[in-house]
Amino acid sequence: MSKIVVSSSFNDVYVAYIKEGKTDLTLINGKNSGSKIIPEIKKFFDRYKETIDDTEEIAVDIGPGSFTGIRVLIAAVLGLTFGKKIKIKTFYSTDIIINSLSVTGKVAVLRRARENAAYVMIYEGKNIISEPVMINGEELKNVIGNILLAGEESMYFIKKYGLENEYTDVVIKKEAFAEILEKSEEIKREDLKPLYLQKPIAVEMFEKNKKMRSL
Repeated sequence: MSKIVVSSSFNDVYVAYIKEGKTDLTLINGKNSGSKIIPEIKKFFDRYKETIDDTEEIAVDIGPGSFTGIRVLIAAVLGLTFGKKIKIKTFYSTDIIINSLSVTGKVAVLRRARENAAYVMIYEGKNIISEPVMINGEELKNVIGNILLAGEESMYFIKKYGLENEYTDVVIKKEAFAEILEKSEEIKREDLKPLYLQKPIAVEMFEKNKKMRSL
């Protein structure tokens, strides 16, 4: 039986095919990469002479990251597994970065939510110690202190807000996807939804205006 791990919240889409302890990883880039997820999975099926019925588990990246990319992935996975007895698991996009590192102390991964806000995840080694939150850029120093920062998007905030944290770049390793799969928890199909951490801008403006009127 094979297992599949897919992430679409970055600029590129990662599709990992895991069989008998070995991981085969493909990277999809370019426009409309989300529409290529199912064809890439089917390429693996052809390569290993299998079908979706030979798949035991599929792990899905629910964010933080590209909300559109995540929704496309979820729709694709739900369609692919419809009527099948396949375990569905979820994980955070930042798990890919952390599981590609070899660190033991605290590490924070920042991902762009908006130009002036970051999704923040904090780990101790490879274990989550702070669930994802959205933090305004001006507040980052108070939240992350002097914790080591990892990942390409973290550098954006280092430069924009003059953060003095140490930084480590990351090369994504295919072995990280097998580790993620083992740590991921199974969920029900109906519970497969994108991670949603920020309010729509229209809602924020409404709440801001309402607060101003009450002053």
